Amino acid sequence: MMAGKKLLKNIFLKLNKAFSHLNFILHTNLSCAKNSARMESFMQLKYKQTLLSILLLIIGSIFLANGITRGEDVTVEQKSTVVCLECIGIG
Repeated sequence: MMAGKKLLKNIFLKLNKAFSHLNFILHTNLSCAKNSARMESFMQLKYKQTLLSILLLIIGSIFLANGITRGEDVTVEQKSTVVCLECIGIG
């Protein structure tokens, strides 16, 4: 008899939890529907920001590769070493 009551209580708790999740999902979807125009403009802005970020990353990579192929990385390292040694007072 007690096992039946525990089983029913367990089923009731699981159903209650499932309905509370469903209520949360429905409420979230309704809130999003009310603000769909604002959300759409936000998504367009995020899309533009992402494209700009990718474009700047590609341009920066091209400039970096160009400098390495011209051997400017060695020049920059030599100059930075000289500046560092001058700051310490050795060079």
